[in-house]
Amino acid sequence: MRSNKCTLLPVVLTLVLWGCSPKKPVVKEESSNASALQSFTIAESPDTREQKQITAQAKRLFTNRAFSELDALAAKYRASKEAYPHGNWKLGHVYSGFEPDDNASLSAWKSQVAVADEWSRKNPDSITARVAKARLLVEYAWAVRGGGYADTVKEKQWADFSELLGQAAQALRDAKQLPERCPLYWSTYQKAALGLQTPKADYDLICQQALKDFPDYWYYYNSRAIFLLPRWYGEPGDWEKDLTQSADRVGGEAGDMLYAQVFCYVRNYGGGIDVFEGKRISWKRVEKGLDGLLKKFPQSLALKNDRAFLAGLAGEKEKARAYFTQIQDQCDLAVWHDKKKITNFVNWISGN
Repeated sequence: MRSNKCTLLPVVLTLVLWGCSPKKPVVKEESSNASALQSFTIAESPDTREQKQITAQAKRLFTNRAFSELDALAAKYRASKEAYPHGNWKLGHVYSGFEPDDNASLSAWKSQVAVADEWSRKNPDSITARVAKARLLVEYAWAVRGGGYADTVKEKQWADFSELLGQAAQALRDAKQLPERCPLYWSTYQKAALGLQTPKADYDLICQQALKDFPDYWYYYNSRAIFLLPRWYGEPGDWEKDLTQSADRVGGEAGDMLYAQVFCYVRNYGGGIDVFEGKRISWKRVEKGLDGLLKKFPQSLALKNDRAFLAGLAGEKEKARAYFTQIQDQCDLAVWHDKKKITNFVNWISGN
């Protein structure tokens, strides 16, 4: 459990500084040009608002122990397979409602696990309850471990980390006995496997079974890319090569859309990842994938923001300017993360 590759907590997101790579355009860190600050407005996309609403609804029901209503809510989104442009299902935001607030104490995580355990006892046939318990145990384990480098984790933390992941594995085994299936069963399994340092061959089998059960649930490819990052169990170039092979297997426009979705997920993963490092990712294919997604979701503000941002990250100044114009200066912070980054971008495309 002490591999030096296991260095950072996956849910920790850090900001990629604009122009941090010498291969990218050098942009002023700050501008005294007030017009640059006035040339964009901050907007929350309708998708982000809906995600927050779904999570808030699930949190309220979970807090009130309205377990039957929770089962109905999850069943609704599981059956509909409704998804957002970046591939995440609405169902996932139901499960997000079961987690404590950001920076919660370990006791808060323990309390949430207890509620999920109560739900499992009262509704023993509920697949949502079982998967919720497993997911909470996995996240609780990572909270216990902490986000530091492996050599900073104390013996007691390692022991508790392993124990909680073991409990999560048991909850997943219990869930597998139920007749109903849930796609988040396998994504939870993937995250537990990441912590348990599962050999790549075994991890491949998990992914194969996941895609066999739920071929439409593309989030599995996101988790697989993270597993193959050099900071975890891959070598430089592994996740990019694997993503290309996966997208080629899917084929056509759908394969390009998958390529773009996973690329965007890795870009947001954090830790200063340079997604264009080594030129192992094809910007042209990312762009084609985003174009395909925009045909499917033509009103998506987040996708339009992504296309502008990523064109800039790829050094495509003219396209970045054109794409930024198309979003009509409506900047989604879910994409840009902070206003300074937008200001730097606006200054760059404006030639300031």
